[in-house]
Parts: sequence; C-alpha cells; structure tokens
Amino acid sequence: MDDVQCIGNENFLKECNHSQFGEHDCTHSEDAGVICGVDTDRVIENVRLVDGFSDSSGRTEVLFNGTWGTVCVFEWDLADANVVCRQLGYPSAIVTYSEGIFGSGSGIVWLSNVRCTGNETFLSECKFNADLHQSCITRRRDAGVFCRGKNLAVLYVNWTHSHQVYFFD
Repeated sequence: MDDVQCIGNENFLKECNHSQFGEHDCTHSEDAGVICGVDTDRVIENVRLVDGFSDSSGRTEVLFNGTWGTVCVFEWDLADANVVCRQLGYPSAIVTYSEGIFGSGSGIVWLSNVRCTGNETFLSECKFNADLHQSCITRRRDAGVFCRGKNLAVLYVNWTHSHQVYFFD
C-alpha cells in the first residue's frame, strides 16, 4: 500500500484511502511501522468466579494491575456472562446473578456498564466503564454468573428466601 490516508475511525487499514493495492513508488526504506499505546489502568489481566456453588459459578472478579476487584451489575447480562464463561473454559452461561447472591466482594469495584456483544473471546474485548455508579460502591451490587459446566452444573434459585437447587447435565 502507498499514499495511505486514514481519518481515524476505520476498523481496518484497507478502509483508508490509498492508491491501488500493489501500485507504489516505495522502497523498503520507506516501510511504515507503528507502536500501539495501552492504557494499563484499563487492561483486564484475568477473570475468576468466587464464592460460588461450584467451580462454574460465583461472583465475577477481574484482575487490574495485580489487584482483584468486582464487576458492578449495571448493564450486566447474559452476553457478558457468556464471554466470562468462555474465557474460563466453559461452553456458555446459564444465568446471570446480581444483588450479592454470591456475597459481596471485599475489594474494589473495578467495572460497571459492561457491554459485550457475546462474540468476544475475552472480557477485556468488551466495552465497559471504569467510572462507577455510586450504588455500585455503596450497595455492593456485584455481578455473578453460573456457567454451563463441562459435565454437571448446579443452578441456585432464590424464591422469596427459600432456596432451591437444580441440576443440569
């Protein structure tokens, strides 16, 4: 490619204005390169489920800069949960939880308004806010998930404070 002119909102380099592919007057001394910057305060290093009924369920926690914290339930839905489950090696999510079903996390609340399409491989590929809604901080509205287990999954249901457990294959 030669004479490449991007606006900045293109998803792919080929979407930028440029001369015909293969037509150029360049030598390799004019090859282009780029160094991408990363905002390390917003890079999700890892994901885990904590205080669940099995390895495939629990409060969703993310690791930022070496510190584990929770995810606020605002905007949390099955698409978000599916990404977390797949990232952890499970095929999909069965249901999402909120309001402390798995207990409140004790650390920082790292994310709110997580918006995955459901096709992402990692939670870090989803859109999210690091600016937290006040009720996420004061009421600990932590997001949880129950993933479809590899062999056996347990689903916890709270119907007006009576607890029922269901098993799925």
